[in-house]
Amino acid sequence: MTMIGGTFADSRRQISETLRKNTIGYAAHVMIYAVAFSVFLPYYIASAVIALIGITFCVFPGTRDKIFCHKGSFLMLVFTLTSAVVSLCYGNRVGLARTGIFAAMMVVSLVARGLATKRFYERMLNCFIIGGSLSTVGCIIERIVHADDTGYRCKAFFTNPNFFGTAIMLVILVCAYKAVTHTVHVYLYYIAAVFNAVSIYLCGSMGLWFVLFIGILILLILNHEYKLLAIFMAIVACVCVAIVMIPELVPRLNELLATTNNRVKIWSFAVEQIKEAPIFGRGFFSYRFLYREMVTARPELYKAALCHNLLFESMLSFGIVGTAMIGAYLITFFKAILQNHDELKRRGHRYVVTTFIAALSVAIACYGMIDTTVVWVQTGMIILLIFSGIGVDERELRHLHNIERAKNLQEQQQA
Repeated sequence: MTMIGGTFADSRRQISETLRKNTIGYAAHVMIYAVAFSVFLPYYIASAVIALIGITFCVFPGTRDKIFCHKGSFLMLVFTLTSAVVSLCYGNRVGLARTGIFAAMMVVSLVARGLATKRFYERMLNCFIIGGSLSTVGCIIERIVHADDTGYRCKAFFTNPNFFGTAIMLVILVCAYKAVTHTVHVYLYYIAAVFNAVSIYLCGSMGLWFVLFIGILILLILNHEYKLLAIFMAIVACVCVAIVMIPELVPRLNELLATTNNRVKIWSFAVEQIKEAPIFGRGFFSYRFLYREMVTARPELYKAALCHNLLFESMLSFGIVGTAMIGAYLITFFKAILQNHDELKRRGHRYVVTTFIAALSVAIACYGMIDTTVVWVQTGMIILLIFSGIGVDERELRHLHNIERAKNLQEQQQA
């Protein structure tokens, strides 16, 4: 009787623990969906939502355990603490606040990675598409309101047209991923992609078209979708011919030289300031911080929140030490991506998530040479959550390993 009672008690405890974990998992999924929607709201609302949910994840053991179970997580903790101390030393209050938000963003993305399932990931991406499409509706209304201003650039709830355009570019890449996975009702994602492209046109960010082209091109090639690739290239060719024949289709084309000159000014100032603090930088958003400090004495400086180049931005804000830590984390992350890809390929399983992350990474690297909008709160959160899709492949591989172990154990028992 005692043995039966003990077994029954153990079963109850196991059921109770499973229910607890499932409840925490479902609650965390809902909160991450909320983050996915919030990134299309004004940045202070998005920041508040991310910070609140990030703190919540740190408090509860069921989600806290997911933060530091990934390789490189402690390195990011050291990076965050270092950035906070550097910001304090230089009196960079905006950088200090941004460090806190970055920490919350990393927590949310790491928890999403740890709890990732295929269904959860697909639903989260759908949240981005819905949020982006609603923003495009707002963008169209915004353009109608400013119909008299021919040079007006729409930005929806974002603080800058380039930030908005980058977010929508990411949404369109998500639609491309959905097309590659041949998901149910795939035609809806084609419609969403075309509809959201309107926002990129209305925000007037020329470089995003090239980045979008690179991202979709690589995604289709990596997944051997040659039929879709041929259709895509035909569409691109038609658009290029239309622009050559009717240059007025791209109103800001004549501003290309001026925008390039402005970037050169920003880069020159950034290099100059990197030399002043090369080891640790001055904390997040150093260009904005330095501009405000020096604009009175140097009115020729070009006003910008960021310095329009990812490497310069990293060196200016985090110095050699911080940039090295970011590089080390990225190497660890992409090494895991490659290992997952190779193992899934060897086992004959689909590996679309890894190719999606790879295509997005190349697109970001290309765009990072001329702009740094990807490090803004809203756009950065979208990217980190897309990158959390590595957890889908990690979960699948764990499942396959468990099946193999169970099969081997069964064979040993039979032998």
